[in-house]
Amino acid sequence: MLDEPTSSLDLRHQIDLPAMVEQCAARGVAVVAILHDLNLASMFAQRIVMMHGGRIAADGPVSTTITDEMLKRVFGVSNAVSRTPSSGTPFVLPHAASTN
Repeated sequence: MLDEPTSSLDLRHQIDLPAMVEQCAARGVAVVAILHDLNLASMFAQRIVMMHGGRIAADGPVSTTITDEMLKRVFGVSNAVSRTPSSGTPFVLPHAASTN
């Protein structure tokens, strides 16, 4: 169980730590991590549970949880999700609050 394990780390260690945890998971260790950094979550998570108002708003793979529609509903930001050219992994770059 990891609660914001990368919150005080520099960029290199923000990538190294989840990669080490991913190796543990590959050996059969169950890993639960609480992350507010959606970009790190989308890079490493196999499953994301997104909370809103104390309830589950989304539960599933990155492709169905890190979406513009979900981020608009949960965080009130619009057009924040793009995809990396190499792998198609979603990344979040919020730049405007939703007007709706």
